[in-house]
Amino acid sequence: ILTRLRGLATAGMKMLTAGEVAAEGRCPVCATDLAGELRRCGACRTLHHEECWEYFGSCAMYACSSRHGQRVRHG
Repeated sequence: ILTRLRGLATAGMKMLTAGEVAAEGRCPVCATDLAGELRRCGACRTLHHEECWEYFGSCAMYACSSRHGQRVRHG
């Protein structure tokens, strides 16, 4: 039953990976456009909103999880 319900909930939706979201210029945590105070991961260079980085506690990219990021200003 749960499998069928999950299928109904996602019908017509495309699930994106964090990498695909980041490649489109959006935050991998909240998937909104990147602007304002940001943090760039020191390992994989992915940008995150400063607030999202703090909430997540590290880089949100799969297999990265670096806790070291540089603060940057964008747009």
